[in-house]
Amino acid sequence: MSKLPIPAPSQLMLIISALTDERGPDELLNEIFLDITFSLRDALSEPYLSDRNALHELISSLKQHFIQITHSPGRRLVNVCETAVYFETLTIATSHPAAWQGVGVYAGETLTSLESVDANAVRRVTPWLSLTESQWHITVLEWLSRRLERWLVARGASDPESAARRLSRQAAQHIPAQANLLYVILTDAAGCPRELLLYLLRRELRQYPALPFWLQNGITRYWIERRHWPGLSQKLFPLAVLAIDTMQCQSATPRAVRGALINAGLTRNAWAHLMRLPASLILFLCVLIRSLPDDKAREVFLKELSFWMQRFGKTYRYYTGRRDRTLAALVWLVYESSAIALDIKDRSISEQLPTGQLNLIAVLIHRLELLPRHHEKVRLVFLATAHAIMNRKKKLDETLNDFSTALDWLNADIENLPAKWFSRSFESMVARSDRWHEALLRRLEEEREAEERRIRALDERLREIEMAKSSWHTHLPNYEENGVTFSALLSSNALIQEGQAMMHCVGSYSTKCKNGRTLIYAISERDERLGTLEMYRLGHGKWTPVQFSGYANKQLMPLIRRSGRLHTVFANFKKKLNASAEI
Repeated sequence: MSKLPIPAPSQLMLIISALTDERGPDELLNEIFLDITFSLRDALSEPYLSDRNALHELISSLKQHFIQITHSPGRRLVNVCETAVYFETLTIATSHPAAWQGVGVYAGETLTSLESVDANAVRRVTPWLSLTESQWHITVLEWLSRRLERWLVARGASDPESAARRLSRQAAQHIPAQANLLYVILTDAAGCPRELLLYLLRRELRQYPALPFWLQNGITRYWIERRHWPGLSQKLFPLAVLAIDTMQCQSATPRAVRGALINAGLTRNAWAHLMRLPASLILFLCVLIRSLPDDKAREVFLKELSFWMQRFGKTYRYYTGRRDRTLAALVWLVYESSAIALDIKDRSISEQLPTGQLNLIAVLIHRLELLPRHHEKVRLVFLATAHAIMNRKKKLDETLNDFSTALDWLNADIENLPAKWFSRSFESMVARSDRWHEALLRRLEEEREAEERRIRALDERLREIEMAKSSWHTHLPNYEENGVTFSALLSSNALIQEGQAMMHCVGSYSTKCKNGRTLIYAISERDERLGTLEMYRLGHGKWTPVQFSGYANKQLMPLIRRSGRLHTVFANFKKKLNASAEI
């Protein structure tokens, strides 16, 4: 289970508020039973409730059996409403208990794991949070009914079952409003520090990113060590879980964690700069680093992150911009650069990326199949892009669109230009990319004219042979729906003609199409040219769009996205194409 089974966000806010209550569990339980007592006193006119001493004994018995806690070394058993709610937690002794943990029935060891102690049971996290207000109401109501019925029988009541049902409804009427106090009481009963549950629930409420189970459990296991992380350094505490889990760190103290990360590849300067990042970004880094395949990959990523942090330094105020900008600049591009250095082919992190736009550009980068020898140049281009993202001169989507257009130029010139040329601003590289596209169009025009002269000089047979050598096929050459036509371009000549008509570089895509990983479709709407669509084949024969360009490279991808006017038609086309690929 990767997420806490919690109530709705509105109820969660009330639980978080209740967890800040400074009263101990006994005081909170007294408040609940005070309402139960007042409700029962309304029935004092009944003969069997006329004795106030008897009522006092009844309330004392109910309080005694409402929550029962059994301790043993390393375990704590919590029994609520006489097995109506029953759970165990793994615990550990601590020399720094909360004030209420030192005495009384709630005294004992501190929670050390969110995992069930029963190996055969379904793994559940904080089971007391899985009960809603209505479930609490029903649970307490049924328990009170059973207890009251036994008590009324002993008092000689004429109809104890009906009376018990009536009295239990009256006694439990305030339970839904007191459910938040019950969550707090059971948190204390389980040995879970309230500040720990606050930490986990606040991040669950933000949902950015959702904490995986290994991180939740690690934070819980080493929570007693969090006192070593003062002030703002507490947001770095998840790094302690990462270091112990993947880097043979022996302690959760800042010194030990810093040493483990430095030994793993992070620089001291980068460690100092991590304090400047938002807490959500620290969590994302932890999740991403642990997902890397081995120690070598983590070392390369940490070294790359250190290089990035050194270049950014104290220039940027990381809290002032949107988190997706910081994530794109300081995590995603760092990860892509590291993957190129390691020559990792299967490096999709789409499940961890918060926006589809980042995943789209990731597919474009993967398609280029850049090699480790290109890493130095690629890193400079990515770093310039990261600076452009953080400078916020343009919207994030516009910056990423410029970057995607520049990728074709990067792929063409990366072998031809020296590394020092790539150490330029993002604007300079975009301008160079634009000039490259313009030169490519002129060259394509010249090649088109030469091709026309050559074709006119050859006979029809030679032309057919030439076309056969530079053609390919697809199971879905044409598709039409609601006036929108998708026509596959299945030869080099067709690509050149499309590039000339639309004034872009699709004429240079013959090699990509021949290897079977790319398909180009000319799209028209009611017999009017609309644009050129590139579909890229991922694993298992699935196709995904990577570029949709109109005249002179006008970006048309928004038209086929979820909110675009062509989304439905494109979705049906994509479904048909993927189905045909499985034939």
